[in-house]
Amino acid sequence: MGRASQLAKAVAGLLAVLAGAVAILWAVDEAALYAAGPSERTFATVAELERAARARLALPTYFPATLRWPPSLIRLAGHRPAVAVLGFSPREGGPERLFVSQAVSGDGPLPPEPGAGVVLESRELSVAGAPALLERLKGEDGALWHRLSWSWNGRAYAMRSRGSLEELLRMAETVRREGG
Repeated sequence: MGRASQLAKAVAGLLAVLAGAVAILWAVDEAALYAAGPSERTFATVAELERAARARLALPTYFPATLRWPPSLIRLAGHRPAVAVLGFSPREGGPERLFVSQAVSGDGPLPPEPGAGVVLESRELSVAGAPALLERLKGEDGALWHRLSWSWNGRAYAMRSRGSLEELLRMAETVRREGG
């Protein structure tokens, strides 16, 4: 039994060294992310963003005919949480009228959106049974926006729209992730 015991100790020691190396590499990777500061990348397609984020996005199954698909803005920003942002322009063209944001890694609330503006009023409500916050904003562009934020299946979501409140709520109620 002496030889088997020595082999077991050697394997245990090797596993401990490997676990330590993994922990050190993880810590170095995390430190590099924070030292680099916020990052931002744009993509040509939603599929490219999903591959880069290694996560499937949850999107509304209801989408207004007044907005153009595919999104005019497809961006992945930050870390912990990394946030996917899709922007949608009107079918006839012009600046984005809808932004759909969601955390794809990490947890916690989504960071404030650039250009979101000043909150004029807010109230709590429910989205698909989950508590949500609805805000009416005066954007930096001077337009009135509605912003709806909530958490579902451990992931933070937000939708900001210059469209009707009814349309925004309908989209939010239909958010689903493919395959789940």
